[in-house]
Amino acid sequence: AMVTVGLAQNFAALRALVTEGIQRGHMSLHARNIAISAGTPPASVDEVTAHMIETGRIRLGAARSYIEMRGLSLYSVGTSANGSSASLLTPGLNGSNLSGERRDKTEHKRS
Repeated sequence: AMVTVGLAQNFAALRALVTEGIQRGHMSLHARNIAISAGTPPASVDEVTAHMIETGRIRLGAARSYIEMRGLSLYSVGTSANGSSASLLTPGLNGSNLSGERRDKTEHKRS
């Protein structure tokens, strides 16, 4: 009976270690994917990922805020009109801000 209890405790401890390790690894992978989706330049993905994990804010908005705060250029992966697969975007020059909202390019004058 004593051996059975000890064995059960060992299995429970092993299960907790494995589950926690998998969850931590999954969270890191998720944070990395969010950083990439936010437009983080490849050289800064680890930095943005680490920032989100340290702050516990693994969200697209948190990544974009950090990118903006650090003054990094946005990186877009996809096919552009010229057939290239990646491009750098500078906030404000592509007609949108970091939140993805379009800016009205015309001035509205009040009468």
